[in-house]
Order: sequence, then C-alpha cells, then structure tokens
Amino acid sequence: MAAVEEQQTAPEDAAPAPAAASLVDTDADDIAELEEAQEELLKWMLFMPEEAQDADLDEGADLEQIVGDADDVDEELGEEVEAMLEQYDYEFKVGDKVMGVVYEVDEDGAYVEIGAKTAGFVPLAECSLAKLKTPLEVLRAGMRREFVVVEEEDEYGEVVLSLAALEASVFWARTRQLQEEDVTVNVTVLGATRGGLLVQYAHLQGFVPLSQFGARISAEAMESLVGSEIAVKIQEVDEETERLVFSNRRASSDAEVRGFKVGDVVMGTVQTVKPYGAFIDIGGATGLLHVSQISHDRIFSVNDILSEGDRLKVMVLSQDRERGRVTLSTKKLEPTPGDMLKNPALVFEKAEEMAATFRERVLAAEAAARAEEMRMLEEQRLSSSGGAAGAAAPEGEAMAA
Repeated sequence: MAAVEEQQTAPEDAAPAPAAASLVDTDADDIAELEEAQEELLKWMLFMPEEAQDADLDEGADLEQIVGDADDVDEELGEEVEAMLEQYDYEFKVGDKVMGVVYEVDEDGAYVEIGAKTAGFVPLAECSLAKLKTPLEVLRAGMRREFVVVEEEDEYGEVVLSLAALEASVFWARTRQLQEEDVTVNVTVLGATRGGLLVQYAHLQGFVPLSQFGARISAEAMESLVGSEIAVKIQEVDEETERLVFSNRRASSDAEVRGFKVGDVVMGTVQTVKPYGAFIDIGGATGLLHVSQISHDRIFSVNDILSEGDRLKVMVLSQDRERGRVTLSTKKLEPTPGDMLKNPALVFEKAEEMAATFRERVLAAEAAARAEEMRMLEEQRLSSSGGAAGAAAPEGEAMAA
C-alpha cells in the first residue's frame, strides 16, 4: 500500500505517463479496456503471493522461448521455401517463347502468369499486328496462349510479352512460301510515285516498280488505280527491313496464259536473247522460243536470227498454266524447212495457215490415239468374256454327263 500511496502522492511537476497522454485520443471502449488491464495488473502486484508471481514469470519466460523457437522455425522454413522457389524460377530472355495464362485484362493490356513468382504484361500494341481498340478483341481472362518475350523487364518488374511478334513470324513464313510457290495475291493501291505504285499487303506497305507493270497498267494511269485492287506476285521479301516488292507483270502473264491454247498464233516482241533461245513478250505473258523451235535448219547462234525488240509471229506449242510458262515455236510455222533463216517474211505470211495445218494434225493424232485406246479396251473385254465362257464349258459338260 505504501508503494501505491507513494505513486499517488507523486510531485505535480513530474512528467505525465505516456499512456495517460494518449488517452485523450482514444475512444471510450479503448479507455475502459485500458483501465481494466491496469486494474488487473495492480491486483497481481498487490495481492498475488510472491510464489505465484514467480511461477507466472517463469511461465511467461517459457512461452517467450516457445514463441522465439517457433519464429526461428518459420524463418528457416521460409528460407527453405524461398530456395526451392528460386530453384524453379524462370529466366526469360528476349525472343523466348513462353506459355502463359491470362489472369486480368484492362484497356492498357493483359496480365499473364508465366511461371513461379513471374508475371508478364502484353501491351495493347503487342496484342496483334492489326490495330485494336481494346485487348479484349483477342485476349480474355483464363486464356492459355503462347507468347514471345520482347522485353526482359519493364519499370514495374514485369516481363513484356507479345502476340504480335508471333503473328509476324507466321506472316513472314507464309509470305516466303507464297513467293517460292509463285502464287498470285491481291494488293490495294495506296498511291502513285514517279517510280511505281505504293500498295497495301496485309498490315504492311509494299511497292510495285514501273518495270513490273503489266500490259494493262500504264504510268499515265497510275493515279486512277488508287483505292483499287490489283493482282501481283511477290518479287522480293526482306524481313529485317520489312521490304516487299511485287510484280503485276508476272501476275498478268498468268492471266494471259490461261487465255492461250496450243496451236494459237500470236504476235510477240523479243525481250531478251540467250544462247538457248529468246524470251518473247506475247501481250502480258512471256514465252520461251527455244533454239530448237526456231527453225528446222540448224542454228549456231540465236543472235544471228533474232534481236531485242524484233516483232514476229509465234505459235503456242505448249503451256504450263500452274507455273505460267509458255513454250513457243516458229519452226512449226515454216512452209518449208529453213524458211525462218531464208525468208522469215514468208513464215509470218503463212503463219495462220501453217498453224491451222498443225492443229489439224494434232486433232487427227488425238483422234487416232483415242481410237487405239478404245480398240485395246474392246480387245481386253472380249478376252475377258471369252476366258469366262471357256471356264464355264467344262462345268456344263460335267452336268450333262
């Protein structure tokens, strides 16, 4: 009690207890709880026997030790788990392809889980090669997709991912395939320059040089083509610079080739002369006049017979519509062997007549071939029926016996 009275008679100028100072800011419930706790502590100090107090203090020390030991265990376990996570952590590099699951999408992009302790972010611009208004056009929460790493880490510590990079990889592979297979594609004309046409192909712009215009496109009419589609073939592909060059002339050649038939006589212009023959422009299409098809007489040099720019009549000897290739002949148009060397004017004069004769021979040969085929089929049918009748005769004789 003396201790209590001493505390109660403390000097007025003594510093107030911190607890008392804080009571001003607490609410009524906190004050009541604090007073109750103080009262319990006072009872323990004044009325609890010393032996009981010592026992409580020993128990508190044991509890503190237990809590301390538990904290140590938790810390050790945490370090162990951390080490395990680090062991299975992923290191992503630019260009890596990763599988991820989208867990959130907003107007700025999509958030993707791609590994232990690692999140990725797909910005709107990287969601597609196409211009999107929102990532939701291609990505939804819960989607599992493959992505490409385009940045190892952004300002928020997230790996930056891209779907557009994957699309680009597929686009260039497909474009090269179309080039190798010599496939005709359509492009939209965006504008005209002094050198040719600017065109739109998928998400990229390309170029059609003047030298690659077909017969139906002239330099004077380029402006009128803006906004329209034209057929082209892929001439050059450069993935690094995203450069695409197209040829309308080669695509036009395909269209013209489909209109030709074997035996047709067409007017052509010599484009280039080679040791093995000459390439002839026959109105948008280019055909080969092989040295062996120029004349019945032997030719030692094609340059002695033909020059670039020469105009001549040629006959379509064969065509490969899939590849757009035409084989030509003046040899079949010669009234007499060697006329292409001796009197080419006579060859051109008699070209249609000789071509008609050639077509008649071709038709006659085809008719003869069909007749021979029918004859052989008929012989096979008679042979089969005769064999069957022969096999049936012994069986009938046996029945008669």
